[in-house]
Amino acid sequence: MKKKVMMVGAGLTLGSALLVTSAFADVGGAQGYEAYKSALKATATAENATQSVGLSVRDNGNERFRVISTVKEDRASQALSGSASIHAGADTAKVDFYHQDGRMIVKSADSDTYNVIQESGRPHKDEDWEDGEFDPEFHKGIETIVDALVGNLKNDFILKNGEGGKKTVSVELTGSRIPAAANVIGSVLIKEALSGKHSDDQMDHAAFGQELLGFDLAKLDPQLPQLSQDVNIDSVSLQATIDENDAIVRQTVEFEISGKDVSGAEHDLVVTADIGLSGIGETKPDAVDLAGKKVNTIEHSRFED
Repeated sequence: MKKKVMMVGAGLTLGSALLVTSAFADVGGAQGYEAYKSALKATATAENATQSVGLSVRDNGNERFRVISTVKEDRASQALSGSASIHAGADTAKVDFYHQDGRMIVKSADSDTYNVIQESGRPHKDEDWEDGEFDPEFHKGIETIVDALVGNLKNDFILKNGEGGKKTVSVELTGSRIPAAANVIGSVLIKEALSGKHSDDQMDHAAFGQELLGFDLAKLDPQLPQLSQDVNIDSVSLQATIDENDAIVRQTVEFEISGKDVSGAEHDLVVTADIGLSGIGETKPDAVDLAGKKVNTIEHSRFED
């Protein structure tokens, strides 16, 4: 898939805030970690829900990139609908998107054309929608590995118990509290993601983004610095709100990253994702009737690279 489409897609698919009072009791230790892990599992079983997502990147205090979206998803019918606004510097775009009848449909607010991506014949196309079809022993093994990697950091998760079974979990890691291995791996991934080495042919890339989203994805290049030296993850924080049904109804994740670009200029990046979840068990995605509409069919192979 085109690399920058993946970045935008992360913003589109990355959900309602509950207030936490100072009367709630703080509980340290592994209880916070276990509560968060349990809530992740419970949330993953939701058959349908509405997600609201805000994803932003700030560079030296200035916002460079932002995506705000709302997505309605129903796994049983393999349907979703949503809208997103994309902001990169002074450039903005808004798109509506749907998944229905085995097709992905995307429409820019600046166009009357519906771009339809046919998925029939694509191998493993249903895997994205499968729920609980995997070997439970495999999942248990992954969980064991994650637990081992987290290690004593479980004690950094703070649990706040609220009224009616509601609770919040938070964790903030800075400096030496961030595992050295995680920082090294994260730094390498960040440098690769921002290096520009993986860009596809720019003319084709720009035309593709303009056709699908009504937005020239090449405009993201000058917005995000190409960090190449002294890249370091300075802090990681998580705030999660869990309802009485053990579902995560809001979580905010933030990374602070420092480094120098190819010219030696210093950058402090802050990447923030704010995700809300509502309408669990009550969400029905919208559908679009393409009869009489202007339609542009796009081959799915154009996403593969």
